[in-house]
Amino acid sequence: MDENTVRLLKVDYWFRTESMIYDDLDNKEKNPSTVISGNFTFETLHHDIEGGMLGRFSLTQCNTGNCGNPSPIYISFQQGGNNVQHVLKAADEPKATWNFLYAIANTIYTPAEYGDGDAQTVNTVYGKCRVYFGRPEDKKFRRMIDKCELGHGVNFTRFEGIEKVEYDQDVWYT
Repeated sequence: MDENTVRLLKVDYWFRTESMIYDDLDNKEKNPSTVISGNFTFETLHHDIEGGMLGRFSLTQCNTGNCGNPSPIYISFQQGGNNVQHVLKAADEPKATWNFLYAIANTIYTPAEYGDGDAQTVNTVYGKCRVYFGRPEDKKFRRMIDKCELGHGVNFTRFEGIEKVEYDQDVWYT
């Protein structure tokens, strides 16, 4: 392979997500939930020598009928920490609105600093959190965000005196 050859990746994923709101873990089973399931593709469109990448997330199949018709999203990030730098859409696509493709991109993103180890305490969109990235032998990667100080002193509600104080995210992928 010569130095001018570029190898780009295209990976197909299956996903299932369930969202629910409950006030106490004991009430979890009694509360309504929404399930979205389908397939999406991640493609690398550009990769530079400094580790900068441009990728595209797009829906390929909806298995539950409630996915809508989301336009592909484009994400530029720095390889290593997968630090998202920009989230973009094609100019000819309709106005961007939140959908599960953005949720997927947010789930796999980490604000960890390249070279600072697999366990770090960093500023995130949630506040100051511990971020851990694991690479076990079975090739099931694990990305955890926990022990968050949400808002890190900023209140995320319009209601005086109310502030969520815990956030944990645990993602396994192969």
